[in-house]
Amino acid sequence: MFIASQVELVDSLKALEGLKYSYQSDALSIGVVKADGEKCDRCWNYSVHVGESDEHPLLCERCIPALAGEF
Repeated sequence: MFIASQVELVDSLKALEGLKYSYQSDALSIGVVKADGEKCDRCWNYSVHVGESDEHPLLCERCIPALAGEF
């Protein structure tokens, strides 16, 4: 459903107030902000786990096992 690094569902429209990018209709409200964390150099997803590995400090928690052949 989403191609995004992070999705948060909120109960109140107050969360959208003041956002630079937002949309509201009768059926749907959306706000867009930068995801938490850093961008992985391999997959470009944002993750709060980038930098946790000493061996691969620029990669996320999904890419490190993929490089090791662990799918």
